[in-house]
Amino acid sequence: MVALERRHHHWQLWHVASHDPLTGLLNRAGFFERFGADVEAARSGPGADVVAALFIDLDGLKGVNDRGGHAAGDRLLVDVAERLRRIVGRAGGAARLGGDEFVVFAARPADHVRAWAEDLAQTIVDELARPAADLRRAADRTDVAVAASVGIAVDEGTEPPRADRRAGRRRHVPGQVRRPLPLVLVT
Repeated sequence: MVALERRHHHWQLWHVASHDPLTGLLNRAGFFERFGADVEAARSGPGADVVAALFIDLDGLKGVNDRGGHAAGDRLLVDVAERLRRIVGRAGGAARLGGDEFVVFAARPADHVRAWAEDLAQTIVDELARPAADLRRAADRTDVAVAASVGIAVDEGTEPPRADRRAGRRRHVPGQVRRPLPLVLVT
């Protein structure tokens, strides 16, 4: 019984250290741990899999916080996390790196990973473009424009921090996947 309690306590400590308390997604530390393990598994596995990471930046969260308060910003972050969790499913992982930055990642066959990542980026932008139902009310509505930028990094023998920086640079390149998110908040 003591061993089970100790194991459960250890799991709780690990969970607190590796997960974002607001969204329940992996945090930055949890992402690097899981991403590294996924890269290692893909490299040593029987197939020719590689890991792709899509770095997502919400532009306009400050406006949401300014107009609707931090509770509204938190609801937006939780809604985005739930949508990303649904999109990636059990085939990969999702993390909140901090503030308004998220990442989804998964291993895919090397010859299909780029097309998959581009399709997933478009799916993410399309899904996040839908209004968040729990952020709307019939009275006193204020429209707030929020946009999502998505940068794609494919493991080509790089470590996660380097992939993070490469995708961050790509995230801000004109012409990339980007669309305003319609959002209505109570003020």
